[in-house]
Amino acid sequence: MPRKKVETHDQHVVHILTGLIIMLLAVVVIDSFFIFSPRVANKIHTITKCVTSECTKTKDEVLNATTESNGSTVTFNYLSSLGNIYILPVTWPPKLEIVDDESSCTIDINKISENKKVESKVINGHTYCISTVSEGAEGRTHAIYTYTFPHKEADTSHVMRLTVDLLLTSCNYADRTNKEACERKSKSFDLDNIVDHMMQTVKVQ
Repeated sequence: MPRKKVETHDQHVVHILTGLIIMLLAVVVIDSFFIFSPRVANKIHTITKCVTSECTKTKDEVLNATTESNGSTVTFNYLSSLGNIYILPVTWPPKLEIVDDESSCTIDINKISENKKVESKVINGHTYCISTVSEGAEGRTHAIYTYTFPHKEADTSHVMRLTVDLLLTSCNYADRTNKEACERKSKSFDLDNIVDHMMQTVKVQ
């Protein structure tokens, strides 16, 4: 009669470890399938928010807005999110209007203050008149940026005006770790480039 084989303690441990490794490999294979599946990967990409120039070229990161202004229907593309927890929009998307061309980029000298600024600026080869009005509060600054641009879609007597209303975090109120992140994100934030990308998608009907 054959002698029954008795499993030693070491062999038992080896079998358990082998089983765990097989289970781990199975989980990795399944996870890899879902992660690299085009459908799932596209979904993950869709909910990833960013504001770099590359993101403005990504189809599923861009939404379309339609508004009525000066008797015309105006459409433009905008990013679904600014992707910056330290710079938050009060309203989004920005407000776009067709307004009379005032043919100047100046402000009434009697209304100038440290909270108001007007400047002419070239962004990606396009000249904008930019007005900034800001008001500070503890930990936050409320800033309204108005970009005026003689867009090709407007007639010669009108210009496009885009208003961006933002809340800016005062990084000095954050602790050391968050202060560094706040300063880094605030420094890299390029509103001019974001606005110019939106303005170049404007269509008037």
